[in-house]
Amino acid sequence: MKRLSERRNRDDPQQRRIAKLNEQELEAGVSEAGSWHNDYKDTAFVFIGSLPFNLTEGDILAIFSQYGNPVFIDLMRDKDTGKSKGFAFLKYEDQRSTVLAVDNLDGATVLGRTIRVDHTFYKTKGDEEELQQAMSFDKPEGERKERYGSLLATLALLISSASAFETHNELYACMMATEYVEPTMGLWNYTGEIRCSSTTWLAAFMECMHTFAPSKLTPYFYSGWATTCAEYTWVIEPEKEVQEELEGIYKNATETGWYIELDSVKNTTDRPVTPDKEIYEAALRYNRASYSEIGKGTYFSEAMIGYWSLVFLLAMVVHGLQLFYSRAYVSYKLNKLRQLVFVPATFGRRHNVVVRFLGYIPTRAQTIVIAIHCLMNFLFLCFGYEIVYPNVYYIDRKTLQIDYLSHRSGIMAFGQLPLVFLFASRNNFLMWLTGWSFNTFNVYHRWVARTMFLNAAIHSVCWTIYAVRADALHTYYVKPYWLCGVVALCISCLMLLQGWYVLRRAAYQIFLAVHIVFTVVFILGSWFHVDFFHGGFGYTAWLKVSIGFWVFDRVCRICRMIGLGWTRPSTVEVRGKDVCRVEIGCSKAMRVYPGAHVYIYVMVWGGFWQSHPFSVFRSNVMNEEHKIVILARRNNGITQKLFRRAMAAAAGGGGGDQADVVGGREDSVKVKSIGGEDTIVRDCIGERDGSERGQLKTIVEGPYGHYQPTLLEYDTVLLIAGGVGITAVFQWAVELGRRTVAEEEESAEKDERRRRRRRRGKEGRRRTILRWYIRERDALEWLPKEMETLVRGGGVEVQIYVTGGSDGIEMAEGEEVRRLVEAVRVEHGRPSVEGFVEEAVAGSYEGGSVGVMVSGPGQMNDAVRASVVGCMGKAKGRVEYFDETFGW
Repeated sequence: MKRLSERRNRDDPQQRRIAKLNEQELEAGVSEAGSWHNDYKDTAFVFIGSLPFNLTEGDILAIFSQYGNPVFIDLMRDKDTGKSKGFAFLKYEDQRSTVLAVDNLDGATVLGRTIRVDHTFYKTKGDEEELQQAMSFDKPEGERKERYGSLLATLALLISSASAFETHNELYACMMATEYVEPTMGLWNYTGEIRCSSTTWLAAFMECMHTFAPSKLTPYFYSGWATTCAEYTWVIEPEKEVQEELEGIYKNATETGWYIELDSVKNTTDRPVTPDKEIYEAALRYNRASYSEIGKGTYFSEAMIGYWSLVFLLAMVVHGLQLFYSRAYVSYKLNKLRQLVFVPATFGRRHNVVVRFLGYIPTRAQTIVIAIHCLMNFLFLCFGYEIVYPNVYYIDRKTLQIDYLSHRSGIMAFGQLPLVFLFASRNNFLMWLTGWSFNTFNVYHRWVARTMFLNAAIHSVCWTIYAVRADALHTYYVKPYWLCGVVALCISCLMLLQGWYVLRRAAYQIFLAVHIVFTVVFILGSWFHVDFFHGGFGYTAWLKVSIGFWVFDRVCRICRMIGLGWTRPSTVEVRGKDVCRVEIGCSKAMRVYPGAHVYIYVMVWGGFWQSHPFSVFRSNVMNEEHKIVILARRNNGITQKLFRRAMAAAAGGGGGDQADVVGGREDSVKVKSIGGEDTIVRDCIGERDGSERGQLKTIVEGPYGHYQPTLLEYDTVLLIAGGVGITAVFQWAVELGRRTVAEEEESAEKDERRRRRRRRGKEGRRRTILRWYIRERDALEWLPKEMETLVRGGGVEVQIYVTGGSDGIEMAEGEEVRRLVEAVRVEHGRPSVEGFVEEAVAGSYEGGSVGVMVSGPGQMNDAVRASVVGCMGKAKGRVEYFDETFGW
């Protein structure tokens, strides 16, 4: 291998082969028909190499027009910088001018450089106009069609099977073995312009293929070569002509004894070199290992997607049992497994309570899924490398390892992009298949995005180290593909920092808008990064899938909004001290199922682009079934406009902003949406007498949410709500109450058989319990008619607890509230939620199932979760926990 290194570093000037041939012909008196020039009688093109880089097309025409009239010139330029590559192709009007140019200008000195001029078989592409093309150097750079890229990258597009991939390895090895044929073009300059036009190099290459890989000379090989050269300088079709041309070059070189042994070359040569077996075998070993490593990156990415597919498959099986065999599913106990893995928080009892600076901690099951994903990513990055050293490309082992790691980490970063985009979608089809909530996928979205960024950062760091070791960092940083990669990495880093819980919570709408802009920039940067350099290897496929998920989600959003009639009339009304009730008119065709939520767009200037998720329920009051109801809680924040317009309309102000205060003190309000606070309702009224209403237009997108059909099959269902969390469980209470009443109204005989079979509760019937915690008693004004209808309809045991304020239950106003107080039991105090859970489990029939659903503040949810986990180890029947909290 030492000898290989020495050969690669030779830099002596090229021998004058053409001059020697001409001298030999003159001495032998060879006629024109027998001259070596006669082999090129059918082409009027010449190849011009080693040109000074500052020469323009006009300068070259001025030099070569002394031997004839040029009609075409193609000076090769770098696509990225527009600078000359130092070689060109020129066509004369008369073929005999090529002979004069070759004999007189080959070896001439131009601006201190010895240029090379030789015949070549160059063919223009399509219907190019020769004379106009010859003068195209006066046009802007963007108007000239550039030919760029490497032969290897183009040939890689043809790889579609293991056999084809091995053929590519043989091709590359033979290229390495013929590296000394075109020394003036650079030791490693494997450009299609040279390889497709140089008969000298093609002769050496075909000799290598015939010597070491004759079985690879298949129709695939020749069609691949035709496709490659069609992109550059040699357009030969159909396939048969390519084979004849290449075989003709090889045969002519063999019969004329044109080949020369590599050992006999002292410096450089223009004759085709007999391939060196040592170089060929070393190149073949390295090439097989190199492309195997690239393949491993893809395989490992597919393995990680396969892992997630397995997780989703298991979730789909469970969800299928819930949908189609719900009663049988509820009968499966498995309390111990769920107590240890699926229900509890990762550590202790904190899940819905925010950890300072960190946000929400995943559940134990989510943590296990994420940990396996991270472990697989770590193992795939650290192990499984095939180091082939020494080799013909890298001078040390460490550089080779850096190259392998950079490729693998980059591929794995792209391989995780589809998961990142899919998990962030509102219209994620996996939510429909698995029954998982958006909150669950949001957790996975953030963690997969973090591992994706880690892979991308490793990829970038490795390539930076590689460039520094090669003393080429300044060269790489001017290349567009490199700059696009840097932009994509920086943007992904900013997105990661921007998604930090503290910043996300402080200004969610700003976070969302900036996040979308960053995503678009990231996609563009990533696309151009791989398209410039590695597009031929199919990396853009990962991006195409990701973009497809994003487009699908956006189209589904628009279809949902159009399907609901686009804009809907809405009423905003202040209820109590700190809550606004929003009623939105909708058709009866809109299915508002238990657990549903919608996104609301408010048609006001400065806020129409904002969308907010809300738990929603359809009114159960007679003649009001066409309404869906949302509760918005006041909180100090930056919200400004919705309530102003509503109050201005109520005050007769025409919907303008001039009526800033109506009926009392002005405060700002944040919306309490699905277990969290959002920023939509603005300037809610503080102290007031009576109620204020306002009209506005909204766009409703939805409904979304995961339906839990198994909750309807539990013998005892305990619903616990805190504050405006009542909107998430109210629809469940209505549905469960209706089912219970319907069953009780059936015939005695059928009812008795059903009770014996289902063994519901100690009394043999379904039991639904609703416990609602409110801070102040004015919360009874939020939905008095709906709550009264629920209680009087029967089937649900309702109890309300006022945790703050005075001990009295006196209500000075509101007929609706007074009727509610008469119908439902209202108490002051804060009874333990753990006690309710234990009471429900103890009160169920021996072996009966218990389902517990909660929606409220984080501390309440975590307390209920911990209590359910504790009861799982004691209960004889199945005990399940359902969380209707939404976390950002």
